[in-house]
Amino acid sequence: MDLENMETGRFLAVLIVILVIFAGLLMFAAGLFYPFGFAALGINPDSTYSYSAAIEATGELTGVTMFLPVVSNKGNSPIGVEFADGRAIGLGSGITTDYFAAKDAAFVKLTADKLKRENFGAEVEVEKIIDTKNPAKNAYLFAPAEADSDPANYKINVYLKYDCDPDTVVKISLKCTGKNAWSYNGDKENSYTNTAELSVKGPQNGWITADASCVSGVGDYRISI
Repeated sequence: MDLENMETGRFLAVLIVILVIFAGLLMFAAGLFYPFGFAALGINPDSTYSYSAAIEATGELTGVTMFLPVVSNKGNSPIGVEFADGRAIGLGSGITTDYFAAKDAAFVKLTADKLKRENFGAEVEVEKIIDTKNPAKNAYLFAPAEADSDPANYKINVYLKYDCDPDTVVKISLKCTGKNAWSYNGDKENSYTNTAELSVKGPQNGWITADASCVSGVGDYRISI
């Protein structure tokens, strides 16, 4: 009887070891096949896009119209919808925004009688996990001015129209971060960030290009036991 109990105990111990190893391999595979492996394990991260725009001028701008890019994919933009629905954050008095989408790009249209400094943005939570490893293929980026551009460093189109003194310098910075956050044996997250910057001098009336870049694959991509 004792021998039978010992054999049963050994069997259970081996079974537990096998189950632990299998669970570990499943966890590892989930990381290897990010983002789809997360769903296979029933992990549903909080996935958000956050967008910010900063405009700073050394003098007053008047009669202002700007088309500032928002991240998009084939003209679709969850951030743009926030502006269309009036949920922008931080807009000053006298500043109005609207959302315009084209086939390959999306923009926030900003208008103001006068402007010198403005900081605004939007944030939206999405149901689908964001592919922060390969956002150029599966997520949302500022649309490139030229096809087949390197998403790490490329050019985007911006429209500016305003009057000002010839020596007035205007700097514009755009930033969008896509992030997944979850709790599984601790708080974890991963993200990518798409930025764009430009600096111009004097009155403007037309499309210009800005430098853009994307840093992806930041954070945790493995699920540990």
